[in-house]
Amino acid sequence: MTSKAISEHKLGQLLKTTLEKQNISMSRLSIETKIDKATISRIINGKRRATPQHLQAISDSLKIPVYELFTAAGYTEKSSQAEDHFDLHSKIDVIQNMINLYSDDFKVEKVEDQLNGYKNQFASQVDHKDLFSQFKKKVKNLGGEGHFIKQLEDLYNRLKYKKGTPAQLMLIGSGLLYFVSTIDVIPDYLIPVGYLDDAIAINIILDKISKL
Repeated sequence: MTSKAISEHKLGQLLKTTLEKQNISMSRLSIETKIDKATISRIINGKRRATPQHLQAISDSLKIPVYELFTAAGYTEKSSQAEDHFDLHSKIDVIQNMINLYSDDFKVEKVEDQLNGYKNQFASQVDHKDLFSQFKKKVKNLGGEGHFIKQLEDLYNRLKYKKGTPAQLMLIGSGLLYFVSTIDVIPDYLIPVGYLDDAIAINIILDKISKL
């Protein structure tokens, strides 16, 4: 990938803006990510393409959704569309391409099948205290920050305070059950892709809710 192509995907600008907003120096980012400062500088200035491992480390440090970094770095053919609109299909395409860098047998349909199963499980539960408790524990383990966490917490609050129709709340319940479950399509311990199927599941749920 040429420097021009890297620049066109605006990864460098995204990182510059984020570092300025968070008042973080490249030296500090280097320490937190364990990426050489010179490498970070070259990535920001469009002289080197960031690897998936670089992007994951930067995402963890700066709390930028990792699929947004992959999009900015040009790891998806639909990066332009995804940056401008970032609809459901764009997001899933980005995340799918990220997963494919590590695994060639992942299918979005597997996530949808599990969500359907969790919808039935949620409907059969009398109360959801265990779900709420497990959710809080898992969010705490993830660090409790970032765009993805905010999406999850918004859904959690909607469910807890019953802000939605029964159909919407059932969809939210299935998504949160998927998130807290230890039986994911991609196990959570597989770094850096362990939580990407959770991101797909939540985006599927958000899309379905918006159509009800």
